[in-house]
Amino acid sequence: MRNKTSLLLKILAILFLVWVAISISLNFLLKSKLQDALEKASTAERSVSYEHINVHWWNGSVSLDNIQLSFKEKDSVATHTRINVPKTSIDHLSYWDYLFNDAINFNQIIFDNPNIVHYKNARTIDSVPPSVEILQRTFGIESFQINNGRLTILERKKDSLVMVAENISVSIKNVAITGETLANNVPFNFSEYTIKSDSIFVKIGLYENLSAKNISINNRVAGCTNILMETKMSRSQLTQSIGKERDHFYLTVDSLSLLQPDFGLSSPQFYLKSALLRLSNPHLDIYRNKLVADDLKIKPMYSEMLRNLPFPLTLDSVAIGKAGIHYTEKVKEDTQGGTIQFSEIDAGLSNVSNTYSAPTKTNIDIKALFMKNTPFHVAWNFDVNDPADTFIFKATIGKLAAEKLNTFTEPNLRVLLEGEADKTFFTVSGDKNMSHVDLKIKYDEFKVSVVNEDGRRKKWLTSMLANIIIKKNSDNDGDPFRHGNGEIVRTKNKSFFNYIWLNAEKGLKSAVTGGDR
Repeated sequence: MRNKTSLLLKILAILFLVWVAISISLNFLLKSKLQDALEKASTAERSVSYEHINVHWWNGSVSLDNIQLSFKEKDSVATHTRINVPKTSIDHLSYWDYLFNDAINFNQIIFDNPNIVHYKNARTIDSVPPSVEILQRTFGIESFQINNGRLTILERKKDSLVMVAENISVSIKNVAITGETLANNVPFNFSEYTIKSDSIFVKIGLYENLSAKNISINNRVAGCTNILMETKMSRSQLTQSIGKERDHFYLTVDSLSLLQPDFGLSSPQFYLKSALLRLSNPHLDIYRNKLVADDLKIKPMYSEMLRNLPFPLTLDSVAIGKAGIHYTEKVKEDTQGGTIQFSEIDAGLSNVSNTYSAPTKTNIDIKALFMKNTPFHVAWNFDVNDPADTFIFKATIGKLAAEKLNTFTEPNLRVLLEGEADKTFFTVSGDKNMSHVDLKIKYDEFKVSVVNEDGRRKKWLTSMLANIIIKKNSDNDGDPFRHGNGEIVRTKNKSFFNYIWLNAEKGLKSAVTGGDR
């Protein structure tokens, strides 16, 4: 019995030693092949290095320490992209799929703390098409993860920051790569994904920056908080830096969300779809210095801008809540500019898209307070498919003390207003070339005072003549409203809202001076 036990132990010991020898050999073989593959990955234009490789053949796992990748610019020794991954884990290669199903499948791939630095507008080298061997196999990853990543994009000339995203985490489930998927924008298919980042900063132009926090994107919702888009210099500095008119602005948004986002990542052409875009508490402060030379570039209509987007856009609905707009315009050197404001803005938009067919229209409904306490309502629609860019813009303005407008009219027009408008309605119907306005207004004790350049002394003669022309009250033969109308030829190097303002001004002048009813 003892001999049999001893023999069994010897056999087990031999089997164990054989197992250890096979394990060491296979680990060495797999490690050598992986090292060879990594060495072959390095070319004159691409460098790949690492510090340590650990291979466990039994469960098909590999870990690599401190992978370094760098990519050179075309015809240059300069590097356009550097990638450092301190820790990479590849778990559970399926040998069965590899040997019998002509597939390479992993349970999990994890990149810990990757840091990517890229130089914008680098002359990159044309990518080499995947080899026939790769195209003949399918690749599958049950779970792909990036933990605590960082992405930095720089501008080569000044080495200045263009974009940085901090603490990026990515989780993608059921990744599949085939010869067909390699032709797409994102060269793989997947079932679900989550992308997060603590913060992002983007230089969006020569004059503006954009930042946001708590970015999160998945199959169900995408969103971020604490959005800030601002001109990165003061008003006076901007005025000194520009040769033609440009707005100085400061925009904050508490939160933005997209419901059921689809970015078209798995198709050859990028597109964006969402059931609902929601903006919470956006506030926009705009300053325009009219003393700077006009920007004579033609401004497209909103329907044209949507129509000519470089990608398909489909937003079923857009909801904007508790917004505010503060607009200051300076037209005289010795003033800080005149100001108008809208607050408590709630807006609903439908069919914000360049993918639907006529006669479906984009509809915009806006409710707000004008100059703090005057109700203001807009109903606006247009057809993005109409090359004439026809539109209808209807506005209703509630009770407004004329003095409320003096913060704008006095510094810009040297005009003081008195009286009260009980109700104003106007409708602008037009296209990208011409428009017609119909306006009616009910007002009482309306009076105009024209002041001198010092803003203190009235120009009595001018004021008297103006008040002779202007009808003091709106009542006219029993009709409590005065009516006005007119036509406006669009100035195409001005904004759409300038177009609307000129229509409202035309209709108002017609009404208060006894224009057509």
